[in-house]
Amino acid sequence: MAKKNKIKHFHTNKVTHLSTAEEKPTIGELQEMVGGHIQLVFDSSELALQIIADDDGKLKGKSMNDEATLEWYRLLSLDKDKSWYSYEEFVSQVDWLAGDVVFLHKDAMLD
Repeated sequence: MAKKNKIKHFHTNKVTHLSTAEEKPTIGELQEMVGGHIQLVFDSSELALQIIADDDGKLKGKSMNDEATLEWYRLLSLDKDKSWYSYEEFVSQVDWLAGDVVFLHKDAMLD
């Protein structure tokens, strides 16, 4: 009997962008979108942007979200002097975002 080839199915990480008051999600909706407890990984009123990820995404074995991580790196470099997140700490850890990520713009941002 011939061996069947095992096909590995990889989850494609999503990046969701929301920007209007009508699209503003609840905490429960954000948890559903990222697949777990939410973590606010970027918060800039000046740029009118927040980035939400799964707080335990890496512990759950979720893969790196390349698109979201690259944009996060770019934003941190723009906001490094103003960010509540230590840029030096970030660079020393070479952190990354795992799983599905939500970008909240303007009127969709959390209060």
